[in-house]
Amino acid sequence: MFVSLSQYEGQPIALIEAMAYGLPVIATNVGALPEFIQHAKNGFLLNFPPNKKELVDLIMSLLENPDSSTKIGLEARNSILSKFSWEKTVKSLIKLYEQFS
Repeated sequence: MFVSLSQYEGQPIALIEAMAYGLPVIATNVGALPEFIQHAKNGFLLNFPPNKKELVDLIMSLLENPDSSTKIGLEARNSILSKFSWEKTVKSLIKLYEQFS
């Protein structure tokens, strides 16, 4: 599990890496994080500042339900890899280079 309780967030590299590893993630609903996380599908978004009871309950639920935790983690992995595959990265770079040639 990966938990990020940032107040501000730009490009969340650590979160992206955690999702790519298939970890279920819990993060605050700030900055670019909602672009990566669909609440209760491939991770969980909490308002900032997070409600402590809600956070603890969510962490405990993930720990007590390994099948659900694994499913969320796999959804996280699939969603991130669909956005950041090598093929898409290379195509984006080629497109960028073509703009300057």
